[in-house]
Amino acid sequence: MITTLENTPFDMIYDAFVDAFSEYEVKMDMPKDKLMEMFSARSLSKEKSIGYFEGKNLIGFLLIGYREIGNLSVFYDVATGVRQIYQGQKIADKLICEIKGLMIANKVDKFVLEVLEHNVAAQNLYMKYGFRTSRRLRCYEYSSEKKKCSHLNNTENATLDIQLNNLSISEYCTFVPSWQNSMISYINTKNNHYVAKIIEDNKLIGYGIVHRDNGSILQLGMKPGWQTIEVLKRIVDELYINTQSNVLKCLNIEENSIMEKLILDIGFKNTINQLEMEYNIT
Repeated sequence: MITTLENTPFDMIYDAFVDAFSEYEVKMDMPKDKLMEMFSARSLSKEKSIGYFEGKNLIGFLLIGYREIGNLSVFYDVATGVRQIYQGQKIADKLICEIKGLMIANKVDKFVLEVLEHNVAAQNLYMKYGFRTSRRLRCYEYSSEKKKCSHLNNTENATLDIQLNNLSISEYCTFVPSWQNSMISYINTKNNHYVAKIIEDNKLIGYGIVHRDNGSILQLGMKPGWQTIEVLKRIVDELYINTQSNVLKCLNIEENSIMEKLILDIGFKNTINQLEMEYNIT
């Protein structure tokens, strides 16, 4: 039976999630607090998410994030998974088959997801139900010899917050950040992130946002005229010394963007790649 997860306890979802991704290609270190943070960052809606149940047991799930973006209502695939012993029984197929109906019922215009580049089986499944590739995203890592701060900066500049909340993403970023790297994701989990900023003549010319613990970079932005290796290196160095991680992870850089060229020039190394796919109701 497929039904909403509105009344499903978090612990049941967590147990199914860990089981489903226990042998995933990208190793997941996902204690409960980290999964809750991920759900918050990606705007999970339990009311709009669905699960495949066998009796009272959650066998598979389609976890959906929901946002109003411009004049569009948008769904995002936070995670789709099936418990290990039930994989190969087309349960994911049955869940994805429900997407169009969910979108119509919730008056949603678009559904967005990401899938690993070489996971052809998943890509074919999504294409079967009308998804098309919208862009290619590349993931990078970076390590440095910079010395870590003995005491990480745990405060934010209030003036900078105002700037970020009203920031023109299209002015600073060389591509539209993916769902998980959007400004909404930052706002949803702001206390877990550090913001580096480069100021010249009292103007913000560049900024970066990094997770204080795991080193994941949400965004790197620089104003036109300042999109240089030198400015980017200043941002990245500050991010590196203000996260506990010894490695910076830069996920979902749009292929062939200006930013991709710049991060390669300062020593980021490609790890995995993804396709962003979309389904539009009209």
